[in-house]
Amino acid sequence: MWAESNRLTFRKVRKIIMQILTEENPADLPEFILQSSSSVYSTEANAIYRYSCNNVQEGISSEQVEQVIYDASRDPLDANAVSRAAQRIVEALG
Repeated sequence: MWAESNRLTFRKVRKIIMQILTEENPADLPEFILQSSSSVYSTEANAIYRYSCNNVQEGISSEQVEQVIYDASRDPLDANAVSRAAQRIVEALG
């Protein structure tokens, strides 16, 4: 039961994170790439999810989420979009 609940929580949270990353598009990916592949941000989303789970007790800051996005991404990033995405993710997870 716990494992199933954990998987459902993971899917829900990752979906929220991926939606925010897609909307803010910090890697400045062309629209056609985002439409053709819904898993473009899975590395970033998984890294943010792991960070969030590991640090939920201490609190999650947007600055730390920004660093997780930068560390997980291999693409050149738009700093303003990363900042907006991090702020929205912290609000969504809070």
